Amino acid sequence: VFLGESTNTHMRARGGLRPDQVWANASGTMKLDSATLSRPIQDAATGNLITITEAAESRRPEYLVLSFGLNGITGFIQNKDSYLNNYRTLIERIQSVSPSTRIIVQSVYPVAQASCQTDLKFSVPPETINAYAETLNGWLREFCPTLPAVRFVDTASVLQNEEGFLRPDFTTDGIHLTKSAYDEILLYL
Repeated sequence: VFLGESTNTHMRARGGLRPDQVWANASGTMKLDSATLSRPIQDAATGNLITITEAAESRRPEYLVLSFGLNGITGFIQNKDSYLNNYRTLIERIQSVSPSTRIIVQSVYPVAQASCQTDLKFSVPPETINAYAETLNGWLREFCPTLPAVRFVDTASVLQNEEGFLRPDFTTDGIHLTKSAYDEILLYL
């Protein structure tokens, strides 16, 4: 089961996953913050709105793949403790209601070069976003082993070109991914 930002939500349509394999809210994207656990997601089985904790408790997935960091990256880079504490709270709450669920934390994905972007406008250049993503990924590499049954997986590495940007053939707009990108991620996982 996947939970995270819009790049995870798109896995349902572009990655060929069943609706119950992707937990998402109504907007299709999420940001990791102190309110993440209280915001509702849609239960694919019933259509009802439930919290992440309720979903974890009722579904008890064998694996839960989390991916947060790109949404809000300019704020996260300013406050490592807040970013990691929000991740810790999310993980610990899920584990408290579904202790057998193994958590996989994906790396923050890169974005494409400006020349590959269509309608997206970032507040900082793509090079800066990717540098921030690498910093967050370094934090996650150190953080994940401190929690039981949590593993960090560098899925970003299969999406990057030689310069560290999201490969142009893996994106539709500079940030969101194509089916072939999702195929690579799923194969890597």
